[in-house]
Amino acid sequence: MRIKRNLEEKAIIFGLVLIICLLQTISAKSSCNIQLDVPSGLGLSLQTDNESYEKGQCIIIFGNITNVSDEIDLLGYVKITLEYEDWGRYTTTTLQDNSYEYLYNISYGDPDGLWNITVEIETEQGNNVCCYKNVNVSLPSDIMRYKIAWFSPSDEAIYYRGSTFDISVFITEDDDGVTNASASCILPSMEKVELSEIKQGYYSGSYFIPLDSQTGIWSLSVESIKGSESSLAAGGSNLEIQIKPASLNLDILEQSSNEYILGDPMEIKVHLGYPAGDDIEDAAVTVKIADENLTLNSEGSGVYSVNFTTVINNVGSRIVEFSAFDQFGNSGSATQIIYIVERVTSEFPYYQILGFIIVIIISVLVVIFIKKRFSLLHLKDIESEKEELLRLQNETVTNYYIKGSISRETYDILIREYAERLAELGKKHPKKEKISRVKKIKSTRRG
Repeated sequence: MRIKRNLEEKAIIFGLVLIICLLQTISAKSSCNIQLDVPSGLGLSLQTDNESYEKGQCIIIFGNITNVSDEIDLLGYVKITLEYEDWGRYTTTTLQDNSYEYLYNISYGDPDGLWNITVEIETEQGNNVCCYKNVNVSLPSDIMRYKIAWFSPSDEAIYYRGSTFDISVFITEDDDGVTNASASCILPSMEKVELSEIKQGYYSGSYFIPLDSQTGIWSLSVESIKGSESSLAAGGSNLEIQIKPASLNLDILEQSSNEYILGDPMEIKVHLGYPAGDDIEDAAVTVKIADENLTLNSEGSGVYSVNFTTVINNVGSRIVEFSAFDQFGNSGSATQIIYIVERVTSEFPYYQILGFIIVIIISVLVVIFIKKRFSLLHLKDIESEKEELLRLQNETVTNYYIKGSISRETYDILIREYAERLAELGKKHPKKEKISRVKKIKSTRRG
């Protein structure tokens, strides 16, 4: 009961402090002091040098931390945020003797209106204290003479960490391009990107989005300044873009096969890198196979691997899902299909080998039969041609010697052609020719 009563008392005190702070910010006083009854007993104050500012002026934000005991370990810095509707700026500044101070130069491209300033401190124990304050920002008179038109980026464009976006604007006064002006773009992190004049009125630059940068809506403010004091002329404009986490390159390293036997170990290996090609060493890489979730180990040079032994419920085609996250929250993913098959029995290969041998024997016999068949057909064609040539020889002899219907020259030509062709046919089948000669010799001897 005593613990519950203490918690209720602390909750009531915390609520009263917040109400007091809100009343102070509404009345727009120059300071807001918070003393919270948190376990650390830590207090924080926030002050500014003025209540109202004009664009181009500087806001001095300062304060101190109270009730710092030996049990409190501060992180050594305070977070400072400036906001107006969707526009915002954020930064950190270091603590010196439990005090802080930060100077913010209001850009001519920043919005005018009632800004909210937030200061936050944190301890290593996880406690934090916030303080809030409002200041008014207005347009200076007789200075805002320049108009700024955005060429790049476009409003609400989407970019990713690790990429570069161009900043290109056209600055005019009375529809004429302004030359020799100082132009810059202020980012949410309060970084300044200087823009260079490329031709009359046209100014450009670029910015590489760090891999650890804040994601979400970025408000960009561009300002242009020329002259000084009484001759000062300026202009400004702002727009919003969206920053998303980088998409990591998660490549599955080539494997000899995507088929695995049940019960055998398998090695899964991937390579992880940033879009620019740099290897990622300290990342969380996991893989899901069926119902198994595994963590891959780093081998260096962006390579991660894990060994996995398949079990009975893994048999079949499986989708392997990879996912990776670096220390900044950038992510990547990949998928692969593998096949897990059961191990075959020891008797099965004998039947397979026997069947293979039978197929080879049948194939050889078929080839021999076909070859012999074609050889016999070819020999028959040769014998037929020989018989025709002999008939033509006899006919030529009859036409010359008996009928006298051809000349001696024609006779010699024909007889020579028939003899040459018979010689060629004899060379194609010498065995057959030899058998014929042997049969002829045997017949002669018998005669």
